[in-house]
Amino acid sequence: MNIHAGRNKMSTAHHWLKAALRILCIITLLGASPVSGETISKDAEPILSAAEIDYPPFSIMDASGRATGFSVELLRKALGAMGHQVTFRTGHWSEVKSSLEKGLVQVLPLVGRTPEREHLFDFTFPYMSLHGAIVVRTDTKDIQDLADLKGRRVAVMKNDNAEEFLRRKDHGIHLHTTDTFSVPGQKWSKPWKKGKSTSSKGCSIPPIAPQNSISRNLTP
Repeated sequence: MNIHAGRNKMSTAHHWLKAALRILCIITLLGASPVSGETISKDAEPILSAAEIDYPPFSIMDASGRATGFSVELLRKALGAMGHQVTFRTGHWSEVKSSLEKGLVQVLPLVGRTPEREHLFDFTFPYMSLHGAIVVRTDTKDIQDLADLKGRRVAVMKNDNAEEFLRRKDHGIHLHTTDTFSVPGQKWSKPWKKGKSTSSKGCSIPPIAPQNSISRNLTP
């Protein structure tokens, strides 16, 4: 999965069907056997997973503190069809990612595929593809592509695809990481205070563009 700010193209029923089948492959790899219907086996141990608390619309928490969202519910339904329950521990993305790295959980509902993660995780086929973008304030006119970020302050979510991409090569960018994707947008949506070291404006590369923003295509 890549990142896209703005117009995400996801086919409806076709993508839902493909997504369910691909996530079912995860359960097969875990040694589960398919069962008919959505009958939950009383003897089957719950599958352990983890979910982000603030990554809408894919992974969020409802008013009762229960993990939900597109990707969370997709995994929950797929496991239910296989006769398994799933329990979610929740946290920021860096904590969720770490829980799978340490073997504390068995599967995650949503992980972007990057070169840095290839040796850590076993990925299914993707059930959606998103594209990267640089998001700036509407009054910022001098940022059009990646090269224009040199010397700038850029906010990204900690350990997210965007941070990995920007650290893969030295672009001369001053990165600022936050725990959730909404925080960069909040900080970025107001004018940055000029510091002693630099007077350049800031921008962010979140998965979804905040209000009062425009996005520039991000080409690797």
